Amino acid sequence: MDVPLITRLLATAALVAAVAGCAQAPGGGRTEMRAAAAQGNLSVANSKSAAAIFRAGNIAPGDTVSGTVRLANRGTLAGDLNLRQQDLRDLPGPNGGRLSQALRLAVDDVTRPGSATPVYAGTLAALGDRPLGRFAPGESRTYRFTAQLPDRGDPPSLTGGDNAFAGSSVSVRYIWRTTAAVASPPGSLRLSVRLVKRRLLRRGILDVYVRCDRPCRVASRARLMKRSTRRRAVELATVNKRGRMRLRVSRRTRAQVKRQLRHRRVRVRVYVRAKDTAGNTRTVTRRFALRKRR
Repeated sequence: MDVPLITRLLATAALVAAVAGCAQAPGGGRTEMRAAAAQGNLSVANSKSAAAIFRAGNIAPGDTVSGTVRLANRGTLAGDLNLRQQDLRDLPGPNGGRLSQALRLAVDDVTRPGSATPVYAGTLAALGDRPLGRFAPGESRTYRFTAQLPDRGDPPSLTGGDNAFAGSSVSVRYIWRTTAAVASPPGSLRLSVRLVKRRLLRRGILDVYVRCDRPCRVASRARLMKRSTRRRAVELATVNKRGRMRLRVSRRTRAQVKRQLRHRRVRVRVYVRAKDTAGNTRTVTRRFALRKRR
């Protein structure tokens, strides 16, 4: 007795899924997966340097590939360690499947033999940024990356199910970053302030530019016509880095200012307060007057 056509189609598709990505797969080509670790920055040494953490070609449903990377803090400062995924290149094959959405990625801290601490588990595409905690001087860690293409069973057709990934490829780059805590220099916090007020009346914009002699957080607000602007803040993580806070004056307040300028000038006060990582603060108040244009 003849087998119905649809049964034959499903049986053929299941066989193709078992070798999905091989040269025999519909449309030809290969399914490749590659994850490379970038060289560490600051005081972090990377055992892989420019080499790949893992690499796999002709990966089929159910296959797993893994690799490890060892990091060491050879500096003298502690820092916050972060893992970032970037440069994701997802090239679908002729059947349109994107591997980054299907591959399951697990990242584990395996520094202690026999004891793995999960860092991430999910799709390859969704890793993003992962904080890894404080990294002390002289400390070393080993991380294991494991990727799997799940086997979802018999495909419904030659191009559906797991067959959608035949001929697809994906590559991704992992960046290790450390942010070291820098001690505040002795003495009081220095804060420089510069105001740009040429667009205050016309557009309601007052730009406040600031610099600190150490990493700090700066906040500012302005007051005129007995009204205050909304408070703005900026984080300055680098010594003497310039930051800008854009204070906005409402249309209603500007209209009041323009009416007042018909009779006399309008005084403006700008308050700026900075705070460093040690808790030291510095407050600067700048005053100026708006006058009627001649």
